[in-house]
Amino acid sequence: MRLRRLLLPAIFCLAANSAAAAHNPFVPPGVTPPDYAMTVRKFHELKIWKPDEHDTLITHHGDWTRVGSSYYLGRHQVSVEDFGSAVSFRRGEYRLSYTDYEPRNTREQQIHLGEICTIWDIERRLLSERGPVSYSSLSCVTDDGIELWQRTVDAKGNVWSSREAIHIERRPVADSEVAPRRDLLPEWDTDALTVTEQNVPDYETRMEPPKGRSASRITRRHGPWQFVDQIVGVRRRIEIKYGSSTLRLNYQSDDAGAPREIYINRALPKPIDTASSSEAAKKFRPQALDKSEIVLGESCRWFNMKPGVSDVSELACLTSDGITLKAVSSWGTSENWIAVSLTRRPVTIDEIKPPAELLMPQTWGIP
Repeated sequence: MRLRRLLLPAIFCLAANSAAAAHNPFVPPGVTPPDYAMTVRKFHELKIWKPDEHDTLITHHGDWTRVGSSYYLGRHQVSVEDFGSAVSFRRGEYRLSYTDYEPRNTREQQIHLGEICTIWDIERRLLSERGPVSYSSLSCVTDDGIELWQRTVDAKGNVWSSREAIHIERRPVADSEVAPRRDLLPEWDTDALTVTEQNVPDYETRMEPPKGRSASRITRRHGPWQFVDQIVGVRRRIEIKYGSSTLRLNYQSDDAGAPREIYINRALPKPIDTASSSEAAKKFRPQALDKSEIVLGESCRWFNMKPGVSDVSELACLTSDGITLKAVSSWGTSENWIAVSLTRRPVTIDEIKPPAELLMPQTWGIP
């Protein structure tokens, strides 16, 4: 069972990142594609997935490429995903460890839809730092820079998934067909929601690592709203959420402190039907541990915050009114935090909102 728990997340991670890489058509260095509109069909060939076959419209103009409801500026400059009630913006490329991203021209050619295309090996996932190759992403591109197919293949040449053009038309494409709408970045409207429950009082805490490290985590609570602003060195992470609902905002900077990505889910919370809660859901509720401490002169009790989750550890020492005074988590890397200040006070809704610049299109490279 332990092997299965480790294997399945690895497969799903590989699949997710292969799909993400396949979204943005590859363009060889130094090539500028013409305007075009193309219909691409996606196939899943690996047997662990259910058969998946659907068509996506791709349009390209200037520096922007639109793939369905996704938008890309260049190859790795800016990516925007429009999920309807949720949206994400990202600057730069998401890079996995043990992966070689240097594109290689194989010099092999094929004919697809009556057009000649050259095969590029655009990405190689390695089993270890020095190899061997676990899988590769291949792309067949016309001389004028239009990708006709992209495939993920394993070391034996078996196709895991593929995207293939089934229709292509070189034609003028308007800016409005490819560039993301500016209103995809909404105002963070908290006034539409009223506070109906307040089990945890309003408060603000400041936490730091137990040892002298340049880091801080500020948490503010206003009814169901929670704002967390964490800074480690120059890296910053902000999370805003409304109770246990999907309404949330997540932001992360890069290693230099510049904006890297933001995810906003605007779905309004639905009323909770307590009668429908199942035994399966109960096992994920925090479990009290037989351990207590005194922090900042207050007593807190330790809880396992994720008892039903494998390979993830999150422990917290909570006061009787639910305020975290110590936190220990491990998911790839471990983090330790201890409160250095706690203030129970009325928190205004403006103190829960994100910095205004994070919701400006210019911050994310949108003209």
